Amino acid sequence: MMFPARTPLAVVVATTLVLAGCATPAPPPVAMAPSATPRVTGLFAITSRTEGDIVIDGRGYALYRSSDDDSSPPRSACTGPCADQWPPVSWAPDLRLEGINRQLIGTYRRPDGRIQLTLGGWPLYEYAGDRTPGETNGRGRDGRWWLVRPDGSS
Repeated sequence: MMFPARTPLAVVVATTLVLAGCATPAPPPVAMAPSATPRVTGLFAITSRTEGDIVIDGRGYALYRSSDDDSSPPRSACTGPCADQWPPVSWAPDLRLEGINRQLIGTYRRPDGRIQLTLGGWPLYEYAGDRTPGETNGRGRDGRWWLVRPDGSS
């Protein structure tokens, strides 16, 4: 795996163990109560032995995209209760990128007025069922949720 030089050691170790398949299976996801989406201060491209090239946030959590969304123009099909389970990644003006082309980063104004971050035109999400950095419990959920790659593909 390749991590940015300033990634906290605990995040690197946890992400490495989980993505390498050394962690115990996670319990089934439980819907979380709506809350303010944590501010994502960075997107980092990493290489996992089990998942290949994926994007994680500054806390070490995997990011996802939905095949129900559109990329041109960006549009999210995940609203209401869906957005509680799949919190949209909010845009931040001081977003740090490692291994991701800045020209692929964009935004989408959601129906609720929030500004969601996009990669390659695809709206980005976290998954409420990922309880610790490095988990990828959302991969393949309902046949439409996929880990996002550094170019925005899945």
